[in-house]
Amino acid sequence: MKPSAAAVLAVALLLLAAPAARAQPVSARSGPDTYLEFDLGTFIPQSGDLSQFDPRVAVFGTFGAMFSPALGAEASIGYYRASATTRGTPPDPDTTQTLGIVPVMVNLRLVAPLKAVELSARAGVGIQFATLYSSGGTSSYNKATAFGWQVGASAAFNLSPTMLVGVDVLGSFAEGKFDGVAVGLDGIVFAVKLGYRL
Repeated sequence: MKPSAAAVLAVALLLLAAPAARAQPVSARSGPDTYLEFDLGTFIPQSGDLSQFDPRVAVFGTFGAMFSPALGAEASIGYYRASATTRGTPPDPDTTQTLGIVPVMVNLRLVAPLKAVELSARAGVGIQFATLYSSGGTSSYNKATAFGWQVGASAAFNLSPTMLVGVDVLGSFAEGKFDGVAVGLDGIVFAVKLGYRL
């Protein structure tokens, strides 16, 4: 059975379109330019309620979209913690408190894309899922959900057209209630970031 002219034309168009699609530059794609970022650093409590807490680890993952070279939006999720130890008077044992926070944030991002460096600032709102665990003579485990806001800035060097590495600072402001007691969760995160433009 001979193939119809329409079928031959369709196959020819597919064969021609495939290489053209592969050769299309990234900048020619429709829609916003997207990116992923991973941050690893430390969380430093700033609230007076957390004055006895020491800095601990902070990690973040971010997905963003740039709607123009200077303006974008992003969503982030992370985890950071802080801890404090109160020395007990014998025979009372030491008491350790551990604060863990899972922030979910949405930000607007302003970018100054220079030739070798990318400078940016961001601000937005978020929700923090916090836990406060105490161990020692007695143990307790409390949860709190806090709504707040955050601001940040970063500077990154372009390693390639798609990858960058830099430093990031983020200040977050929120207050949660643990077992009816209000606790300020304000803090600053200093981190090293690795970014990848999709």
